[in-house]
Amino acid sequence: MIASALEKRIKKHIHAQPQELRIIPAPGWKDICEDEVRFILKTFTQPGKFEAEVQDDPEGVGLKQLDFRQLLEIPQRLLTAQACLWTILDRHVGSFGELTQAIEGLDFELYLPEKCPVQLKVQSFQSHLYHEGKLYELITQAFAKLGHKVQDEAPWHILAEQRGNRLKLFLALGPYPLHHRRYKPEARHGAPLQECLGASALRWMMSLQTDWQPDQIVVPFAGSGTLLFESWLLLGQIPSFSWNPKAYLENLPATPNATLESIRKRLRERQSTNLPPALLIEKDKDIAESLPAHIENFKKPLGITSNASSLCADIFESAPPPGTKILAPLNPPYGLRLSQEGKSRPADFYRKLGAFLKKWPTKDQDLRGFVLIPDEDSLQVMRQELGSGSVQAVQSFSQGGQHIRCLAFKV
Repeated sequence: MIASALEKRIKKHIHAQPQELRIIPAPGWKDICEDEVRFILKTFTQPGKFEAEVQDDPEGVGLKQLDFRQLLEIPQRLLTAQACLWTILDRHVGSFGELTQAIEGLDFELYLPEKCPVQLKVQSFQSHLYHEGKLYELITQAFAKLGHKVQDEAPWHILAEQRGNRLKLFLALGPYPLHHRRYKPEARHGAPLQECLGASALRWMMSLQTDWQPDQIVVPFAGSGTLLFESWLLLGQIPSFSWNPKAYLENLPATPNATLESIRKRLRERQSTNLPPALLIEKDKDIAESLPAHIENFKKPLGITSNASSLCADIFESAPPPGTKILAPLNPPYGLRLSQEGKSRPADFYRKLGAFLKKWPTKDQDLRGFVLIPDEDSLQVMRQELGSGSVQAVQSFSQGGQHIRCLAFKV
C-alpha cells in the first residue's frame, strides 16, 4: 500500500498535472512514428484532462499536455518506436552544484520504487562545461544519496540529457527497448530485423495504398517470423504489451492499477481476432522448423483464429499462396547472410528477385509489399526488373549502422 502522504503528492504532482514524453523512433522513420503517435492521440481509450499535442523535439517525437492515463496507454500501443521516455526533470543548471541540487531535490518517490537500481545513460549537447563522463559521475553520486544504485542490467532506465545549460531526466516506460515485444521464444534468428523497423516499414507501405487491405499474407525469407507478426499487429490493432511477462507499468508508484487494467481491457476489445491467413517461406531447415512454435507463441495470449503455415522451401521454386490481395513483406538475405549462401554480388541476387516478383502472382492476384535492399546497385536493378509502374516509393533507414533502402511495390 502507498502511504497516504505519498498518495497525496502523486495526485497533486502527477495525476493533476500535464505530463511530457519523448518518443524515440526507429532510425530513419521519424515521420512514420509521428504518424502513429498522432493516430494514438485521436484514439485514446479514455479522455484526459488536457489536450495532448505533438511538440518539437531534436531527438525524436515530443508530446506535451498528456494526462497521466494517456501516458500509460502510449507505450502499450506504440509499434514504430525504440523507446518511450517520460520527462521527470527539466531544469536550468549553471554549475555542477546546481546540477546536483536539481537531482537531489527531485521527489523520486513519485517516479520510482524505493531504493531500486537504475541503468543510466548520459547525453551532452552544446555544453562546454559538462562532458558526459563528468555528468555520469555526478548523477551516479546523486542517485546513490537517494538510495538508487546505478548498475548494468537494472530494470529501470534513466536518460540524463544536458543541452546547453538545460538538464532533463527521462524515465523509460518499459520494456526497454520498447520494441522487445517478447512474442517469440528467446531463440533468435541469426540476423534479426528490429521489430520497430519492420513495423515502420509496414506502416509506411500500407500508408501508400488507397482502400486496400490484404486477404492473404506471404513472407518469403521468413526468418523467425517478425514481419508476419508485425503485419498482424498493425492490421489487427493488437497492443504490444500482450506478451511481456515482466510487470513494469504496474510497478510505477503513480500507476492506478484499476486504470491500467481498464486501458488494457479496452485495447483488447478493439483488437481484431480475424486476421489474414499467412504463409511463411524459409529455405533454412533449422530456422523453418522453429516457425510453428513462434506462431503458436504469438497467438497464445490473443485468442486469434487466423491460420499461419510455414514451408521449408526456396521462394524461387514456390507457387504464390491463394488470395486475391496479397501482402508480401520481404527481408531478403544481404551482407554476411548473402555471402554465406555463396553469392558475391547482392545486385545479381536482387536482379533475380525483381524478375521473379514481377512474374510470381497469377493474373487475378494483386501482390503488394516491400523489399529491403542493401546498396544502390541492387536498388537500381530492382527498379529495372519491376518496372516504374510497379515501384510505389523508396524510403531509407538504418539497421545496425547499415544504410538500407525500403522499396514499396505492387504487381
